[in-house]
Amino acid sequence: MIKKALVAAGFADVPVVTLATSLDVLNDQPGFRFDTKEYIYKAALGMMFMDALSDMYHSTIIREKQKGATQEVTDRYLNAFMDGSIPVTKAAMLENLEKAVEDFNNVDTISQSFPKVGIVGEIYVKYNAFSNNHVAQWLMDQGIEVVMPSFFEFFAGGLVSTDHEVKTNVKQRDALWLLTILGEKLARHYLGQFDSIIRGYRYYHRHHDIRDIAEKAQHILSLNHQYGEGWLIAGEIASFARDGVPNVLCLQPFGCIANHVIAKGVQKKLMEEHPNLNLLFLDADAGVSEVNFFNRMHFFVDHAKAALEVRQVNATFNPAK
Repeated sequence: MIKKALVAAGFADVPVVTLATSLDVLNDQPGFRFDTKEYIYKAALGMMFMDALSDMYHSTIIREKQKGATQEVTDRYLNAFMDGSIPVTKAAMLENLEKAVEDFNNVDTISQSFPKVGIVGEIYVKYNAFSNNHVAQWLMDQGIEVVMPSFFEFFAGGLVSTDHEVKTNVKQRDALWLLTILGEKLARHYLGQFDSIIRGYRYYHRHHDIRDIAEKAQHILSLNHQYGEGWLIAGEIASFARDGVPNVLCLQPFGCIANHVIAKGVQKKLMEEHPNLNLLFLDADAGVSEVNFFNRMHFFVDHAKAALEVRQVNATFNPAK
């Protein structure tokens, strides 16, 4: 589609370079040389660093006393990462994360509990603000603390899926399977180092190991469901519910049948396992009316706020609980 657009715009000679997480070459360009191992290493480090920044950003900005203070700290590290001031090496990432923890801890905040909403769904729609009507910002404007799942989880889930296919005799053991086993061990080691630093953040919350998420997902569906986001949506929703985040917004592209099946298809079982879930499925599409989109969100937010008030009242009269 990109090539077709370039041809239509009069740029037929401009090549299109395609990168993919699979080993298949989608659009080979003889003049382009790419170091796959270096890319995977730097991409993984970048995701781990950005996941930590995202956690600190969302839990600080809702509590900041001086508007803009959290964004200023966040932009400082984002810009340094983007312009290369922070080298993409493990040592540099960890060193700057330590500084970022200190800077976020120094932002002046209020001491208050807010209703929490976890956002799950199709990988592009749940993270890209343009495609989801800036839903995270809208929620924060309503006094909601947004909790985002780790971006790295999506790719780590692929490692678990490959191993599960071998264990259930869907695929045979091969070199790729062995690489995923080694890759998962290395990723867990790196994540442990990042986590040891982020624990110094005052509003720290632990991300579950991908195996823990997979285990929770297995109570809902088979891990051999690997279309769309696969079992990850069910695992993330169950993880949120068990972590005290009962309000979950699930976003799907309007035309992505796979994600509609894997998301809405697990709703009944999830509600049986976690009856207090406040779960809302929303379709993100350019043709969807913003009024309809946010009307449903208002009901969702009202429910989240009311549930928090009930829990706070119960805690007042039943402090032992």
